[in-house]
Amino acid sequence: MSDTAEQIWNYLTEKGLTSCGAAGLMGNLQAESGMLPNRVEILCLKRLAEAGKTYTDTTYTAAVDSGKISRAEFLNPLQSRQYGYGLAQWTSPSRKEGLYNLAKARGVSIADLETQLDWLMTELSSTYKKVLAVLRTAQSVKEASDYVLCNFEQPADCSVAIKTYRAKLGQKFHDQFSRKGEVDAVTTTEKVIKVAEGEVGYLEKASNADLDSKTGNAGSANYTKYWRDLYPAFQGQAWCAIFVAWCFVQAFGMEMAKKLLRHWPYTYCPTLANLTANTVPKVGSVVLLYRNGTYVHTGLVVAVTNTTITTIEGNTSGASGIIANGGGVCKKTYAISSLSDNTKYFMPDYSLVGENQTKDGSQKEVKEDACMFDVGIVQQGSNGNDVKLLQTLLKAAGCKGADKKALTLDGECGNNTVTAIRKYQKKKRLTVDGIAGPQTWSQILLR
Repeated sequence: MSDTAEQIWNYLTEKGLTSCGAAGLMGNLQAESGMLPNRVEILCLKRLAEAGKTYTDTTYTAAVDSGKISRAEFLNPLQSRQYGYGLAQWTSPSRKEGLYNLAKARGVSIADLETQLDWLMTELSSTYKKVLAVLRTAQSVKEASDYVLCNFEQPADCSVAIKTYRAKLGQKFHDQFSRKGEVDAVTTTEKVIKVAEGEVGYLEKASNADLDSKTGNAGSANYTKYWRDLYPAFQGQAWCAIFVAWCFVQAFGMEMAKKLLRHWPYTYCPTLANLTANTVPKVGSVVLLYRNGTYVHTGLVVAVTNTTITTIEGNTSGASGIIANGGGVCKKTYAISSLSDNTKYFMPDYSLVGENQTKDGSQKEVKEDACMFDVGIVQQGSNGNDVKLLQTLLKAAGCKGADKKALTLDGECGNNTVTAIRKYQKKKRLTVDGIAGPQTWSQILLR
């Protein structure tokens, strides 16, 4: 089972699940099937035996593959009674049908591990998008495990005891497979929140003239001026957005902030408007508030309950409404029911704090002779000669893309290139984050 578990771990993390998300899902798969892709629900085998049809997991699977057990019988084994099969113990006829059709189209066994994982991802990407969103942002195993249990597996018993049991199974996988020295995501999240909380009560200046005046300028510690000095070509920013960016810069440094806030630099609050609306806010996420037909404000989510979210925002006040200019940094609580359905939450991938940073968030030292010439960081969305060089080296190293084909040397870093980077990093026991930074470049250039 260990080899199977590692294959599943690698598959899920390469599909973009956080380590906690992958572990939480795997804990549920372990509880459902023992991580066996040919597992037939025990009650199904019992009822079939009572009807004079004796099978084991292996012989039942062989009968489905050969056609001895027909498609209709596989979907409803006994007089329209539904029973589970496979890794996720797919039970309903429509879900089992999708797996059956995929296996037959590929000409492989119904218990083929890769086929079952592909079907699992197909379901998550289509019917269970919210579950997938949680698994790609989860910062704790229990968070992911509970959400999969209640919203994907959906057994009759979702009690606290069952949640606890499955989360413990998931935690074991996390402890076994998560990368060495992986950043504690909760601690990382708290780092940026601590910065934001330290600014509560700060009053912004009413205008740029006030900001620049000798009496009103707080110096480089002033987050508005900090932005203006660092990015003189990108002025006219909304101060609420500047505040969020400033918190990440202070917590993790400029380069890491750029990775965490992929929409950097902001051009105005609505730079996050192309995100998919998310009704599952997370602590540490960036909220984009929607009012009267437009996106008007942003802040950092610092607490979440079943009914409320609490944010820390710049350019606002503790009172209702938003001060257009000259507000301060305040902590505000919103009833989730009062927020527009178009309100959006962007969850930075805190697991990225790894390759170029230590656990406390400080920058790792990079040797000057690590590479023979300067190359840039390559990540999702990068393009140019650095990407093309990396693709050439990855191809030479035998690292294929998500489509399982040799990389096309097109200078565009898409899903295929990111997958190949991850495979190379895993092979070299580097931080597996799909981003070619100094350590990855050093390994692949000097191999």
